[in-house]
Amino acid sequence: PVLARRRGPRSPPMLTRVLVRALRGFSRSLDAAGRALDGAPYVEQLIPSTRVLKYRGKLPTIEASFVAPCATVCGDVVIGKGSSVWYGAVVRGDVNSITIGENSCIGDRSVVHVTGMGGEAPTRIGSRVSVGASCIVHGATLEDECMVGDGAKILDRSVVKKHAMVAPGAVLTSKTVPSGELWAGCPAVKVRDLTADEVASLSDAAMDTAELAHLHMEETSKTWEEVEADRIDLDDRTRRDPRYFQPQTHEAIAEQEGLVEGRPAPGRIFNNVLRYDEEAALRERVLEDVLELAEFDLTPEQAAQFSERDLALREDALDVRYEDAMNQLADMDPAMREEILAQAAPSVRARLQAALAESEAA
Repeated sequence: PVLARRRGPRSPPMLTRVLVRALRGFSRSLDAAGRALDGAPYVEQLIPSTRVLKYRGKLPTIEASFVAPCATVCGDVVIGKGSSVWYGAVVRGDVNSITIGENSCIGDRSVVHVTGMGGEAPTRIGSRVSVGASCIVHGATLEDECMVGDGAKILDRSVVKKHAMVAPGAVLTSKTVPSGELWAGCPAVKVRDLTADEVASLSDAAMDTAELAHLHMEETSKTWEEVEADRIDLDDRTRRDPRYFQPQTHEAIAEQEGLVEGRPAPGRIFNNVLRYDEEAALRERVLEDVLELAEFDLTPEQAAQFSERDLALREDALDVRYEDAMNQLADMDPAMREEILAQAAPSVRARLQAALAESEAA
């Protein structure tokens, strides 16, 4: 027998391959021509997060509660517990060291740097210090519980003592701000003494910012799944009419309604908890049957329209319904029985009471 030769997948025709190569080369040439015409050619690249950077083998030591995703902490930097570095801020300890105490904050777009290259001046920031937005702290010392207003510049070898304040936009050049004083201007000079309430507010402001930083840390640490779930939840709460059932967590339901077989209630589709009250259900059912008995009463004019045979059949059926109602009433609590009989039509009530009395006598 002649064995057929197996054939693999057919290769594209020679003309197609030549055309593909030509188009590929043309696209590369077109891209190169575009870059040549651009005065400042730029190729976009994916750059990893630069939140925390090592410099010359020194990695920042951070115990802060919050460092914003777009902030940068670099080199020989130590940040204490509860402190925060906000959005766009830079803390760069490259040619000298930076120390930040506990519950201090570095505001948005602020820069904390040092002086080196022969003019050694590290930066020391104490605890509960508030540095506002867009500030520059360069080779300076900020003692505990002081405040630097937005846009202020604290330059080389300047010192801001405890319970002192530098006003927004001030420029402090190699001077010392004594405790309890407010300095402002360019260059900064003393304006007045701080009041007792203003001194007390310095620590309070730092602690308030520390609490806010914790909330920002929780939000910026969420995964994309958690962010999407929050978005859906917000959309639901915005659109849902307050008169409708409001969704609750399993923990809240368990606290309100207890546990089901040791677990929180898995949820429900109605606005109230589904509970079956057997006694109440029996009362409603018997009351409905008793009220319906009044519909079978006939006036003399209505009875005249039926034959004797039809009236007898109707009376037999009615006897069965009365007997069922009487049996149900007999099994009931006396108080509930009297409540139901009180709502029945007089003729129905009299007949049922007679049947119940006869049943009890028997």
